Amino acid sequence: MTDEEVQTLIAGGETLTVEFKGKERSAFNDRDLVEAIVCLANTQGGTLLIGVEDDRRITGARLRHRDRTDEATLAAMVRSRTVPPLEVRVSEHALTGGTVLVLEIPRSMNPVATSEGTCVRRVVAAHGPECLPWFPHQQPGGAGGLGTEDLSAHALTNTAWADLDPLHFERARRLIAALQGDRALLELSDEDMAKALPGGQPARPCCAFYPE
Repeated sequence: MTDEEVQTLIAGGETLTVEFKGKERSAFNDRDLVEAIVCLANTQGGTLLIGVEDDRRITGARLRHRDRTDEATLAAMVRSRTVPPLEVRVSEHALTGGTVLVLEIPRSMNPVATSEGTCVRRVVAAHGPECLPWFPHQQPGGAGGLGTEDLSAHALTNTAWADLDPLHFERARRLIAALQGDRALLELSDEDMAKALPGGQPARPCCAFYPE
C-alpha cells in the first residue's frame, strides 16, 4: 500500500472495513490490537491504521508497536494469538504528523477468535462502526454463509402449529427425494415429519422444528 493510498483511507474516515487506533488518549496493548484484527477478519476484512485518531488526525504509532513492523515480529504475534492463525500484511508509512502502521487484514472464511477465546465482529451502529461479541449461535451453521445467523439454534417461543407454513414441508419432501434421503419421511404427515426431524420431541413439542 502506498502513502497516497493510506492518506486516502484516512481522509475517508472509519468504515466497516477501516479502523483507526490512536494512542493520544490512552495506549492499547497487544490484546486490544489482536481483538481489533479479529473483529475486521470476521466481517469483511479490512485495514487497521495504528497512529490515527478517531477524528482522522495523525498522531503516530508509539515506538512499542513500531518495533514490531517486520514479518517476524508483529505479523508473527498476530498468528500466534489468533485461532485459526490469521495472516496479516504490515507496512510502515512516514506521514505528516507521525508514522502510521498499516495492517491489511484478510476476510476469514471461518470464524476466528483470539487465543484467549474472544470472538468479535464489526457492525455499523448509530454512532459509527464498532466491534461486538459474536456468539456461537450467531455464527454460520451448516447451511449458513459467513455473517449469517444460524436461526435453527434458537428455540421458538409464543408460537403455535398454525404459524408454520405447509409449503416448507413440501419443499423439505422434494429436497429429501432429490438428495435420496430417508424416504420414510415422505410418507409422514406434516406434524409427524416435524417430530421426526432433528430436535423434534413428540413428548414436549417446544423446539425450533416443532413449536408449541
